[in-house]
Amino acid sequence: MSHRPTVFHLLPAALLAVFLSATYHSLLFTLTYKAVADGDIPTGLRWIPAHPGLLVKRGSPADLNRAAELAPTVSEPRILLGLHQESLGNIAAAERLLLDAAKIDATYQPRWTLANFYLRHNRVDLFWVWTHQAAAIRRDDLTPLLQTALRLEPNPARWPTGFLPERLPARLQLIHLLIANNLLTDAFPYILELPSSQHRELFLAYCDRLLAAKLSAPAIRVWNLLGAGMLDPVQGRSLTNPSFQASCGACFDWRLPPVERVSLQPSPTRQLLAIELSTPPLPATLARQWIPVIPQSRYKLSIDYTWTGPPTPAARWIAAGQSSKPLEKEKAKIEFLFDSRSFDLIELELRAEHAPGYSSPRGRLEISHLNLELLSWRGLEPP
Repeated sequence: MSHRPTVFHLLPAALLAVFLSATYHSLLFTLTYKAVADGDIPTGLRWIPAHPGLLVKRGSPADLNRAAELAPTVSEPRILLGLHQESLGNIAAAERLLLDAAKIDATYQPRWTLANFYLRHNRVDLFWVWTHQAAAIRRDDLTPLLQTALRLEPNPARWPTGFLPERLPARLQLIHLLIANNLLTDAFPYILELPSSQHRELFLAYCDRLLAAKLSAPAIRVWNLLGAGMLDPVQGRSLTNPSFQASCGACFDWRLPPVERVSLQPSPTRQLLAIELSTPPLPATLARQWIPVIPQSRYKLSIDYTWTGPPTPAARWIAAGQSSKPLEKEKAKIEFLFDSRSFDLIELELRAEHAPGYSSPRGRLEISHLNLELLSWRGLEPP
């Protein structure tokens, strides 16, 4: 009596076939992966001849065409083919391939590649169109895109309307690029859009760059937005933090540079700056501050101080190339008159200098009162 095979008889053979097929393909992919990891693309293609990624890596025009056929929704083969055609001078064919890549792949890379293609061929209007699309898609680092846009047009105010994404990270990246490229006035309107309380360090760093460039008006605006003091040289408000309390060491606040054998101690309770001098190397800047002034005007700096130590000239104030009398008495008040000359921004500096016939100062200098007064405004009484 014969027995016909049933599904239950065939099942072990079918499972064995599936197992062998899975093992074969697993081994195939393992060997291919190892070949690729070793940089041996030809060996990888021997194992899987129709692997689009390996064909792209090998990169000949024939390989790229084959990869484009095998992976019709992948943009990379078309991008590379387009760039190859461009290198041969076939501009129309290159454009067609790059547009096809952007059509099948709605991501950043095809659009950014097209933008650069149009820029290379001086088709600026299409550069802005595709860069805009790329910027709208990209969520992380836009630095290369923004750098290219800045090289084409250094003033972002002249970029096409809506080109820059409203996202805060994109605007922060633009601000940092503008500052790094010393386009300080172009960065100003974007800085003003930011809440100063959340970006204090950026405001201070930007203010320092403005002061280094002697751009007093925007620097005053940025400083006042921080709420650290309302400077207004027209109203005679030019001095920041005259009591030396909790200086931030940046922008218009006091800078107390480290000096060997000098200890600076702003008092947390009293309005003074105590400076311990132990024969420091001279000359030495003990404190300095940028002050906004009115050009061709006259100012008076009043200083109350105490010097505890040998009768040695401890320090003097310097402003716009003019010097005060030395601070050398036990307790005194001096008035330092100086002219702003042609400047609208000058540096006020407390400097210890070598005095002929005296040794380097050793003692304690306390600045207990500081006041700056506008005496005359361009030869006239202040308003």
